[in-house]
Amino acid sequence: MGAVFDFLFSPAGLAAYAAFWAFKLLAGAWIIGRALMLLPVRVRRKTQVRLGRMRRRSAQ
Repeated sequence: MGAVFDFLFSPAGLAAYAAFWAFKLLAGAWIIGRALMLLPVRVRRKTQVRLGRMRRRSAQ
């Protein structure tokens, strides 16, 4: 188990961890975008408005 922690706290391990989260966020955004395209137009617009409000609220 010590070797795992040695890797995780090394520069390569921290870079791998950051790459994992970047990939996870990008893949999640891609999946949400694909899922929105499957929705009917009215529901899609309503969902996009809600997501826009959430985005603006988080930026404040």
